[in-house]
Amino acid sequence: IDATYGGGGHSRAIVEHLGPQGHLYGFDQDEDAVGRAMTDPRFTMVYSNFRFLRNFMRFYGHDTVDGILADLGVSFHHFDDSQRGFSFRFDGPLDMRMNRHASRSAADLLSAASEEELAGIFTLYGELPFGKRLAAAIVAERNAGRPVTRIEQLREISSRFISPKREKKELAMIFQALRIEVNGEMQALEQFLQACLKTLRPGGRLAVITYHSLEDRLVKNFIKSGNFEGRIEKDFFGKVYRPFKAVNSKPIVPSAEEIEQNPRSRSAKLRVAQKVYVIYVNIQQHNRETKRGRHRRTVRLRDAPTAFRADCQLRPLRTQLARADPWRLHDTGIYFRQIQLSDKNGGGHPAEQRICNCKRRTHPLPLTLHEPHKGEFHAGHGRFPES
Repeated sequence: IDATYGGGGHSRAIVEHLGPQGHLYGFDQDEDAVGRAMTDPRFTMVYSNFRFLRNFMRFYGHDTVDGILADLGVSFHHFDDSQRGFSFRFDGPLDMRMNRHASRSAADLLSAASEEELAGIFTLYGELPFGKRLAAAIVAERNAGRPVTRIEQLREISSRFISPKREKKELAMIFQALRIEVNGEMQALEQFLQACLKTLRPGGRLAVITYHSLEDRLVKNFIKSGNFEGRIEKDFFGKVYRPFKAVNSKPIVPSAEEIEQNPRSRSAKLRVAQKVYVIYVNIQQHNRETKRGRHRRTVRLRDAPTAFRADCQLRPLRTQLARADPWRLHDTGIYFRQIQLSDKNGGGHPAEQRICNCKRRTHPLPLTLHEPHKGEFHAGHGRFPES
């Protein structure tokens, strides 16, 4: 999925690398971008905001996909069109709507919002130290019968508070704050990331290019912890829940050569993450005694990947799956024997394995598989999540 089609550059590059069985879906809420969509039998254009990604993929018959890309920057043609109102380089109407059918433009926002609301927008989304004073000046102009509806008017009011040395940067932050509010960008990004978690198959990758600290912080926290606050969630035994594994520990930024060729890329950051497998192992107590005089237990593995429909041994933390002698899982006091992994489409019954020598009662064990093609995993105690 190319969640932000825009000018189609990313989509064309992806289609060039697709095999005959591959298919790409492009999302965009701008009718201009939809009108420029490329024609290829392996490409489908979806005229929608990417926040509805999961709904549309289920509509097209896909519960999961292999990869999702999102470039959160504004397209070049938006900045270069004076009638769209995204750039302060020209005079024109203060529109700023990505979807021209949306009900509220930037001019409508400046004409109807209260001083407190405007101050919050400039302070939160623009991170401007003079947000309150700018909001008061806009409301004063409005009360004087001069509503701010054009770019030049907003520039003139803003010039009273902007430092001449930082004029371009602070003007960009003012326009950024209005654009985020008009299009509901932060709310859409949160819904998009949650949809990605449900739509990506285990082992699939998410790549997001951000351009300012607000959206980058959301993406970073979500990859790190699965929530937007960056709150690390642990179970009773201290095992951390992470639905993604970051492919790059630090964001990828443009080189000096790329910035020279394309100055607009100077603030871009690319973060890539891979969705991990989570296999839940349920240990059930049996009441009958074994020959050794201890209770016998059954392990049932659910949602095991197709690639591991084979006999294999559980090895210590973060090691390979391989056939080996039974071993002791350190923090449980349980000896595991061979376990056969299966899935819903593999035929047969759920995997079962008798476990002997149980020293104490245990809780369900989540096995988190990070590299499905290599078999790297780690295991630990945990409880079944509510979902």
